[in-house]
Amino acid sequence: MARYDDDRSGLLAALSGAYGSRRRLQHDAQGNIIVNVGNRQSLAVQSRHHPPLVFNGPNALMRDGDDAEQTVFEQVDRAKETGNAKLDLLSATAENAVSAGEIVRRAAASYQSPVDYGIGGLSGSLRRVASLIAAELPTRLYYVRYAGNAFDTHVPQAAPHARLLAYTADAVRGFMEDTCSGSAGPTTWP
Repeated sequence: MARYDDDRSGLLAALSGAYGSRRRLQHDAQGNIIVNVGNRQSLAVQSRHHPPLVFNGPNALMRDGDDAEQTVFEQVDRAKETGNAKLDLLSATAENAVSAGEIVRRAAASYQSPVDYGIGGLSGSLRRVASLIAAELPTRLYYVRYAGNAFDTHVPQAAPHARLLAYTADAVRGFMEDTCSGSAGPTTWP
């Protein structure tokens, strides 16, 4: 279980308020504290001590490489405590990535929900988050990104914005309904 200290500085301190605390996670907390659903890591989840798990789709979260690269991956996987802090960090990060990839793929494959999240925008990302909540990842912060640069519509903006906001409302309603119904595990919201 993650422990907390009273240092109130940093991005995690500001964002962890949703969990009833403005205290920062200590460095020795378990992996996958932060999950960033998207095709690249957002600066919003940058952390010195808790690198986020970043993925867009469950099947995209795996290592790919030629035979020589696979050999290096296997060597890193076998490396345990070496006394070299940088190599140990690399090994722990690689091990966490491999296990997280498997958890994410299993969660996505086994998750079934009757809830309609609507279309577009956040719907797919929020459904992925619900599947990870149901899989009981130790995550404290999920970050989702609106697909594309959808709100940068320039002229005329009124009709596209209304449509985008309706898509967003559908996705958030679906997520709340899903997580409160018990489909996504023992989550409760105030």
